[in-house]
Amino acid sequence: CTLEKSACSRCMSKSLHCRYNVHSRSSTSHRLVTENLSHWPSPFRLVSSSNVSDTLGLAKANINGNAGYKPPDAQRVHCAILDSTQISLASTLASLQIRSRWMETFVPSSNQTPKTLQPYTVQYLSCVLAAYSKSMTSSEKYPPIIHRLQVETEQLSLTLATCYRLVLQWDYCRKTPSNVAKVTEDVQLEMQRLLNEYQTSTQIKFLAAFQAYLLYSIMAFLPPLPNTQIVGHSTFVSLQEMASNASATGLACTAELSQTRPTWETWIVASAKRRTIYASYLFNNVFNAINGVGTYLADELTGLPLPATKALWECQNRVHWESEYDTYLGSWKDGEIQIAELWRSEATGSPERRERVERWVHAADEFRMTLFAVCCHIHGC
Repeated sequence: CTLEKSACSRCMSKSLHCRYNVHSRSSTSHRLVTENLSHWPSPFRLVSSSNVSDTLGLAKANINGNAGYKPPDAQRVHCAILDSTQISLASTLASLQIRSRWMETFVPSSNQTPKTLQPYTVQYLSCVLAAYSKSMTSSEKYPPIIHRLQVETEQLSLTLATCYRLVLQWDYCRKTPSNVAKVTEDVQLEMQRLLNEYQTSTQIKFLAAFQAYLLYSIMAFLPPLPNTQIVGHSTFVSLQEMASNASATGLACTAELSQTRPTWETWIVASAKRRTIYASYLFNNVFNAINGVGTYLADELTGLPLPATKALWECQNRVHWESEYDTYLGSWKDGEIQIAELWRSEATGSPERRERVERWVHAADEFRMTLFAVCCHIHGC
């Protein structure tokens, strides 16, 4: 099943009535994928990505049209309709420097600051990153780089639906490796499709492509399937190019620059982009450390805000989010905390710096704590 609405390609090819069973207490696509798992032949058979190349963008999932489906909270369903025309982002970082970061690994410039990841730090990060794809095989869980409303709203990205499906198949191959070659080929084809198309995508389509490409890369490396090698240095060149595109198309909400409240849609896209970039850099650090390659401070990310509060990230209601964001603005009248404030500098350990860091940690979720822990391991606090 390719999860298209209102009828998937499998049902259309067989002239079958296509009906999705949607459950009120779960995300639409996540439950669709996991429940359909029992109906797939073993080993699973995936429609080649070349057959769905144009349908893996942003498509509307008409969840209200499913027979017998009654929303548990009418206000939540109404508020969960995200308007992609209301996205206003600004580019604030050196995108070209982000794009060329991979070169520093091989030919570091004189102003680069080397950093050392201890073996236990690499082991810790490997465990955390490997859990991203694992979370996609469990009900009601999401990788921390994907906002739940990217999956749960009436607008369902089939790029992410495909990602969930391939992750399930990859996970199955870890237990029953009889279909490794086919699944590996499907993942490689989808990764190549994402690279071919992301530069002409809308903000939301690009975000899904960036997230999916990173998740495939992490999944394929931590750890790889037997006799497979998908991830190499070229993978990180592609990730840096996607990160550069994310920066060039805006990582900051325009309203953030004047310390006012942005639209919910804008904030979701900006926050998810930033989380995906942070995760890609953490993954790059792990890859370099495992392969004995030097790692350097990401000066090009100076000025990038750290992830916002757990309460903001997990809001499912527009009115609730707006209230939470107003509270968040009030608690950061001195300006949002930025990643460079977790790096060692003359201000490290000062009362002012410590107060800002502790204020940020106080409302942290798992992703924020991962960033904080790694920075503490490297720079101290």
